[in-house]
Amino acid sequence: MKATAHLALFALASASAPGCKLYFGDGDDGSGVPDGTILSPPDARERFDGAFADPCLAPEDRPIDCVVDVTGSVVDFVTGDPYGGGPFVDVTTAWDTVPPFPAGCVPLQSIVPDATGAFRIDDASCDSGLFPPILIVMVHGGTGDPRAPTATDARLTCGVAPACDPFDVRVAAPSEPQVNQWRVQLQQEGMLAASTRGLVILEYRDPAGMPMAGVVPFVREGTTDRDLAPAREVRFLGADRQSLVRADATMTGTSGMAVIGYDAASAFVGGHHVSQTWRWEPVGVLFADGWIFLEDRTRAP
Repeated sequence: MKATAHLALFALASASAPGCKLYFGDGDDGSGVPDGTILSPPDARERFDGAFADPCLAPEDRPIDCVVDVTGSVVDFVTGDPYGGGPFVDVTTAWDTVPPFPAGCVPLQSIVPDATGAFRIDDASCDSGLFPPILIVMVHGGTGDPRAPTATDARLTCGVAPACDPFDVRVAAPSEPQVNQWRVQLQQEGMLAASTRGLVILEYRDPAGMPMAGVVPFVREGTTDRDLAPAREVRFLGADRQSLVRADATMTGTSGMAVIGYDAASAFVGGHHVSQTWRWEPVGVLFADGWIFLEDRTRAP
C-alpha cells in the first residue's frame, strides 16, 4: 500500500518494442486482541480466507486503539485543481474484514473540506484488528460538479499503539459525469456490468515517480500472474486523463493509467513493461459496486 496519494505530473515516455505505438492507447492513435498487543500479519490477504456476512465492524471488532492526525485535499482528477464543492470525506479502515472495502458502512469519521478542498482531522480514530491499520479515505458528492464515489487507501506508519504518524493524502476524484461517460463506453465496448461495478484506476510510475507508458497490467491468481484481458478487464486512459482509448490497447499510454474491472472484491495487480525488462510488483486493490478505487505503483530502480 502506498504511504500517500499524490497527483503525478504528466510526462512523455516511450517503449522499446516495435509496434508499441499501435497498442499504447494514446488518444492520438485512434484510439479479540487486548490493547497493547500488536498484531502485524505478514500479509493482509492471509486474513481473508474465510467469509464474513457483514463488512461493517462493530466497536468490539476493533480491539486495538489507534489515533492519527489526517490532513489532505480533494482535487479534480483531470486538472489537478482544488475541488471546492464541499464533498463528503469519510475516513475508516479497510482490509480488516471481508469484503475488505467498507462500502456502506458508517465511517469512523467524516468531514467536509473547505473552499480550497482541504481538510484536517486531529486524533482521528483508526481502531482496527490490524496494527498498523490500513486507512481508507472515501470522497463523494459535492455541489456544482459532484465527485463520483472515489477511494484510496494506505497502511499507516505507527509506533506503539495507539499512536500513528500523521497521514496526508491527496484524492484526485473524477466528476460524476466523467465517470458515467466512462461506464457507458466501457460496457458498450466489452466490460460486463461496467455501468455499476467497482473500478480501479491504477497509475504505473517510473522510479522518478512519473507516469510510465508501455506497461501491461497483470493480476496475480494464486501463484500465477495473468495479463488482464483488454476491453473485458482493462482499458487505458489517454494523456488527457479523460478519454478511454481504443478497446484493443494492451498497455498504458503516456498517462500511465489503467482502468480495471475484475470479478472479485479485491485483487493483487502488477505490471510488466512491454520490453520485458521492467516489472511492477503486485499491489492490493479493492472493488466495490459504484466506487472508483485509486492506486499507484512505482517501479523500484
